[in-house]
Amino acid sequence: MRKPFIIFAFAWCAIPSAQAAEIDLLARPADAVVEIEDGDVLVLRLQGNASTGYAWERVDDGAGVLVPDKPAAGTSASPAPESERPRIGSPTTATYRYRAVKAGDTELRLRYRRPWEQVAPQREVVWRVRVR
Repeated sequence: MRKPFIIFAFAWCAIPSAQAAEIDLLARPADAVVEIEDGDVLVLRLQGNASTGYAWERVDDGAGVLVPDKPAAGTSASPAPESERPRIGSPTTATYRYRAVKAGDTELRLRYRRPWEQVAPQREVVWRVRVR
């Protein structure tokens, strides 16, 4: 006599998936701890002027909690048309994205400086981040 068996199949498309949140860091106070979930993306838009040689650079604390993230789907990496490009010497806004990849505490620190100069940065921004 054969025993019946049951096969369970899961339709992954029917199970709702949690969307990773995008958190605008400039909307958060720099003196508070920013608490986020694993998979969330921190978005940071910083003003600069690349024509002066200054650039924003991340100072990595080595915790491995936040990693650079790709631009959102649908955004183009191609250069803007000539009519939309900023004029030389005019300020620009750079967008930085960091994805939380594991739980832990870290510090997101970016410095605005000329990479070849061995002087204090022109500006610095810091957020303490806790990933749950």
